[in-house]
Amino acid sequence: MEKTFQEVGKRFEALISEPWDFEAEAGQNVLTGIITGAGDVDGRPTLFAKCSEFLSGTETINSVAMRPRYKEDFGDQDRVTVCFYFLKDGSRISPDNFPEWQTGRLDGLIGSIMLREGD
Repeated sequence: MEKTFQEVGKRFEALISEPWDFEAEAGQNVLTGIITGAGDVDGRPTLFAKCSEFLSGTETINSVAMRPRYKEDFGDQDRVTVCFYFLKDGSRISPDNFPEWQTGRLDGLIGSIMLREGD
């Protein structure tokens, strides 16, 4: 878990694979941003980030939570496959309101991220 907290402040670039027609302010199938927080949520490493804007229905989304899809922690490889989660109403996602699996307020993306030092 210690490695996850070291990721705060790093920038990320993501290649989104699902949905296949994803488009964000950063481009088609691309999401960029900065890691703003990290935590151990439900026993799993979770990163929280401010990201380039994208639409979910009519709502503008600009924050996501990320969890490794196949790994225990971030930073073990150059590129990590993750599940991205966001609140459908456009609210900022944070450790306080994640996860909300039962409420139906979460939606998600699948892709891979590459982390680099912040600017």
